[in-house]
Amino acid sequence: KNKASVIIYDLSGRPLRRLQDSPLTSGSYELEWDGRGDDQRLVPPGNYIYQVLLASDERKEGQSGLISVAY
Repeated sequence: KNKASVIIYDLSGRPLRRLQDSPLTSGSYELEWDGRGDDQRLVPPGNYIYQVLLASDERKEGQSGLISVAY
């Protein structure tokens, strides 16, 4: 079973928004972040960390990077 998680964190490592956290079938996916936290409030302009985790029965992989928000 394949599962994907996509989470946005502030620079202190606090999770702000969980965009994806569910089983997926094979294929391509595209997610958009609207600049809001899980509380639906806009986050302040600045830099944030995204983390993508993919897990299957055979292995786990992850990637993270920076994303910037400007209004």
